[in-house]
Amino acid sequence: MEERHIVASVEGYVLYGNMPEREVVYKRKQRKLVITPYWERDNRGIAIEAGISLWENEKPIGKWGTLTPFKIIGSYRGAKILGMFDTISSGDLCYSWYLGSRKDCEGSDGFQKFKKSFDDDTLDKILTSFPEDLDKIFIEALVEQELERKLKSEDPNLIAYERKKAKTKKGLLYEDLCFELLGEYHGGRIDLSRFSDLIDKDK
Repeated sequence: MEERHIVASVEGYVLYGNMPEREVVYKRKQRKLVITPYWERDNRGIAIEAGISLWENEKPIGKWGTLTPFKIIGSYRGAKILGMFDTISSGDLCYSWYLGSRKDCEGSDGFQKFKKSFDDDTLDKILTSFPEDLDKIFIEALVEQELERKLKSEDPNLIAYERKKAKTKKGLLYEDLCFELLGEYHGGRIDLSRFSDLIDKDK
């Protein structure tokens, strides 16, 4: 099998963003947790979900993720937002992902209240930040893309990329990351020169 450029891997999950362990209250219990963005893989090594997760003793005890599209940068920002709280609810996981991904949780008064708990400068700083290990994430996405191509070449009838429940082939990890980065570029938040040989500018 191709070499994997893992950022950090635990039981089918890839974790990134170099998030520290910290003490928080979750489900009415004081815990030492790592609040981190992630993507989850199926048994073939293909990404099926991405989002924000809570880890305790190297096990996920809570998460909020999407099947399509993947928001690698948005999930990282969401994890940073969630990491600002000393007490975390399941709703906070959801709201943090939406806010970090620059999406509006329509019709949710709870989300609007959550969003208003941040001052503009703090929120702007988080929503213009990027994971330090973005280069490694990009390389890993490319390796995963090649793995899927190999699976398809071995069996043309195989749905090599299949997200849980959705049963769809929309948006590979690499394609979603390119799309997300191009959105950041057009928003004036990143210089893509270091990814010039990696990114597909047609996304």
